[in-house]
Amino acid sequence: MLITGMGTANAALSVLALGLHPKVNLKNTYVMMAGIAGGNPNLTTLGSATWAEWVVDLDMSHHIDPREAPKDWEFGQFHLGCGSPWCDTGWLTGTEVHHLNPELVSWAVRMTKDTQLIDSDSAEQYRKHYRQAAARAKPQTVRCDTVSGAYFRGKLLSRWANWWVDKWTKGAGTYCTAPIDNLLEQSEGCSTEEL
Repeated sequence: MLITGMGTANAALSVLALGLHPKVNLKNTYVMMAGIAGGNPNLTTLGSATWAEWVVDLDMSHHIDPREAPKDWEFGQFHLGCGSPWCDTGWLTGTEVHHLNPELVSWAVRMTKDTQLIDSDSAEQYRKHYRQAAARAKPQTVRCDTVSGAYFRGKLLSRWANWWVDKWTKGAGTYCTAPIDNLLEQSEGCSTEEL
């Protein structure tokens, strides 16, 4: 097990250091990454375990203050190198989206779907703050997709994350989890309309 620390730079440098260590051979290795994330209350709840097939990077985008964006733009983030929110000729870094092995993801879901996840009375009480059925349910194993990069909160950025995943996966991905800095603040007053 390797604990990389928070953030893209820390994770990249930690994994690089491991890979360069002379006593470590990763030639026949599968890597599983685990992290803590906030969940889309339409798809999951507190304490659930999610398996992602798609990972989409939120950082690889241009940002403009939404108050200064063109009036017909829904969001202040847009595809690198584009003069509109999305274009097929924008700049690419090659790390915007990762499609993980769907067969391995299916295997992981099958192997863990019946695992009883830890729950508590306080978590159950907290879930009652949500209106969505998925958010009020007991923790479970869910197959859905994740975004990486910047921490964010709010209904507009959640809608943007949905749109961003849809664009990068050509409709194949379903935004479900994201980095989150304070779950309590994220969830207060959360409703179906927010996502």
